[in-house]
Amino acid sequence: MKITKYPQSCLMVETRKTKILVDPGTIDYDEKFLEEWSTADAVLITHKHSGHFNIEALKKLKGIGDNVSQSVSQGGIKGKNAETGPKPAKFVPKDIPIYSNSEVAEMEPELEIKLVNAGDEFQIGDFGIEVTPAVHGYNPILKGVTLKENVGFLIDDARTVLYVTSDCLAFDNDIKCNVIAAPASGMGLTMDALTLGLYAKQVNAKYIVVTHMDNKMNPVTREAADAVLSRQDIKYFIPKTGETLELFGIEIK
Repeated sequence: MKITKYPQSCLMVETRKTKILVDPGTIDYDEKFLEEWSTADAVLITHKHSGHFNIEALKKLKGIGDNVSQSVSQGGIKGKNAETGPKPAKFVPKDIPIYSNSEVAEMEPELEIKLVNAGDEFQIGDFGIEVTPAVHGYNPILKGVTLKENVGFLIDDARTVLYVTSDCLAFDNDIKCNVIAAPASGMGLTMDALTLGLYAKQVNAKYIVVTHMDNKMNPVTREAADAVLSRQDIKYFIPKTGETLELFGIEIK
């Protein structure tokens, strides 16, 4: 399993044959990501917040609407200013399946999102997918922004089980994995670094991939998260955009 980090909570998870894009959002979004995102076989969305669900980018990937007219690579943008302006992302739109909950689906019916609920299991190429519960926290910056549904995902390539928690507080469960991808920003919205270390051990994770570090409202720096996690007796990685992690199977005990 190979994991590539994009801004905030976005990950590309892949084997040699299958790629899954998780939570492509609007924070620090760059049009150039579309070329790489378009190679995904499916997209998983945890919840409706724009940092996890970039509606316009997904519409471009699927070839929906007028905004794709300058994004397709076949010849690019023509005209006298074509050479001086930014070049469009080079990709061919396709009907890529998107999986998420009903609250996300209702945000943009044109995306024809495939509905999933906690407990559902399905296959995407090499990956077995299980949908997990997720508990999003609250603080006053979310006042008036109702969030009714939130899910996580277990992504299993038969050697490694990656648990993508979504923005999630720690909660009692029977989930088991060997790698966990989760925020450590706290703020009442997600686990902080100390709680994440403890929660990772609860779910039997042997490795933590820290996400959600790109939001400018996040007061927790990579250095601060590193200082806490370094005392947790667990391996971890706090990736920056573009960095990758390759996993070759970690036994779940």
